[in-house]
Amino acid sequence: MKRAIREWFRCHRDELEEDVDIVVIVRRDATALERAGLERELSSLTRRAEHGGGTARRTR
Repeated sequence: MKRAIREWFRCHRDELEEDVDIVVIVRRDATALERAGLERELSSLTRRAEHGGGTARRTR
């Protein structure tokens, strides 16, 4: 999971704002996500963080 997240950020770093900090905390049930699901979740969370200007929290 850690490798997949790092790879996603590496591939999408040009799309992210320079002054945004993103912390990813992986929960046990997240390991059941397939690659496409993980990419969807990360894209959604980073969009919310960039447009909201605040903390983007994902609830269960």
